[in-house]
Amino acid sequence: VMNDKLGIIMVSCSDDQTFRIYNHKDGQLLLLEEVSTSFIREWHTLTYLALEKNGNKVAIAAQNGFVFIYDLETKKFEFTERVCMGSCEGLVWIKEVIVVCSADLTVSCINIKN
Repeated sequence: VMNDKLGIIMVSCSDDQTFRIYNHKDGQLLLLEEVSTSFIREWHTLTYLALEKNGNKVAIAAQNGFVFIYDLETKKFEFTERVCMGSCEGLVWIKEVIVVCSADLTVSCINIKN
């Protein structure tokens, strides 16, 4: 995603409870930050993510039902909550709503403006 302040940003999530933020510049990927979600004191892996279109936030879903929203500019979590009891099986960001589907047959909608 293109961010006016950070440039071209790419984010990856991992089984080691971290997500990594990269900047693409001059044909190279430069690691800007590695962020841990290990403050959730139970086993989990990070499975899905979505970047806010034309924005500065990333949403990440975990296998244990947690969703995190992280601000790339302030470098702070804005949302950390278990939204389902099953594992998150998909996450999409549509305008101002993050939609998460779960293995427990639920769909959760998070309105980021509220």
